[in-house]
Amino acid sequence: MKKIILIFVILLISCMVFSEELYRIRIENSPEGLVQVSLDEGKNYSCVGRVKHPANKCGVGFMASGYIEGGTVCAVASHAIRIKIRPKEKYNLDFKSIPIFSILPIEFWTTPKGFGGHVAENSGIYTDIHTASSIFLNFAPFPESKVYQEYMGELYSLSENHIPALGYIYVICVEKPETEIDHIVFENIYGGDVIIDDDRVLTKVSRPVSGIGRYDATTYNSPGQINTAHGGVITIATSKLFPYSQKEGDKPETRGGFMIQPLHHAVRQGENKPQVMTIGEDPNVFEQEGKAPLYSKYINLWYYKDHPEASYYAELRLDDFNYIKMPTITGKVDNGLTKEYLYKHFKLNSKYGVTGVRVHIPKFNRELAEEYLNILNKSYHKNMKGNKSGKFVSKLTMPPGFAAGNYYVDGVYLGTVSDVQGVTVDTSSYSHGLHHFSFMAEEEGRYVALSEYFYVE
Repeated sequence: MKKIILIFVILLISCMVFSEELYRIRIENSPEGLVQVSLDEGKNYSCVGRVKHPANKCGVGFMASGYIEGGTVCAVASHAIRIKIRPKEKYNLDFKSIPIFSILPIEFWTTPKGFGGHVAENSGIYTDIHTASSIFLNFAPFPESKVYQEYMGELYSLSENHIPALGYIYVICVEKPETEIDHIVFENIYGGDVIIDDDRVLTKVSRPVSGIGRYDATTYNSPGQINTAHGGVITIATSKLFPYSQKEGDKPETRGGFMIQPLHHAVRQGENKPQVMTIGEDPNVFEQEGKAPLYSKYINLWYYKDHPEASYYAELRLDDFNYIKMPTITGKVDNGLTKEYLYKHFKLNSKYGVTGVRVHIPKFNRELAEEYLNILNKSYHKNMKGNKSGKFVSKLTMPPGFAAGNYYVDGVYLGTVSDVQGVTVDTSSYSHGLHHFSFMAEEEGRYVALSEYFYVE
């Protein structure tokens, strides 16, 4: 009998799917709080930015936030990471009752003219990180990546009544998709197929795309880059890449791109613009909304200019010819993907115009990610100088009424002390740059959290 039970347990374990964590993001919701990235499940972190202004409230959700589980990332874009708190289940149609908060780059500290997305206001954690870089590019999470609150060195799922508050620490864990996909083709004709890896038809194209529109943050993307991915959209950039000195919303126009939306979501929005392809066969059901691989857990923003094999990007097919790189088209151009426009502006000869859009789905390249993280870390700290002694000595003062507490570096528990002042940490094993030293104590219903930062040369 024991042998049978043992065999059953072994079989059960072998059938379980263990997700592989690729990286995690750690953000301290405090002024000057660190934004960090770890490639080893939180054992070691590198600082890539700081918080300019913390969030202190929840914002109202947007329609597609209702298609994603609570406690996860409900949207990822070049200009924002949006986090849904509740409800846990998907397909809540009353999106105005959904609480969310956001993480934002420096260019969106103020809302640009003509902005069409969600305005975070005090529900935003505003950082000094640039748009379409760092956690808004190669360390962006997937839609439905899990979000945790760090407390006393442990990670806890967000409660359904969670409200961002000063000093809270959030950790987003980004996991590898369950299966590998190489590419997805959208046949750009009425009734065309949406095909996974040339051999699996997922659904049909209910309306092809023919135009280019002015979509948020495409100013800072290269043509073909993925700009936004959430439960109800994939946005692809077509405008040329502008420097950060170019403010979005100014004249001349700098934005350009098109969208791929699931049919029922488009119907709910009353969406019928030529800049939007819709996919799906039944306008009355949630066929693709919030579902993998298109609208959850697979589409991301990774983009390495010199490494297309490690990047998400889109190409266009003309007629039955080979795929071509995304042409550079800026502004609102209702016929931007038609044969007439492409011939007039690019001398591209075709009988039908754009007949297909192919989105490349890369494998995560850890070597490139490590190199990119090192570049981000060094660039952020290039003008800083630190202690070369190889140790950090805490200057925090033990608050009255607490007999003991724990101390941590970057959320990792290091020990328990009766007096935090003078606690010494060997910094030789930490990465270059800023790190977060914290002390936490909890006694008889009272709680204290203290922080300071140290720099490793």
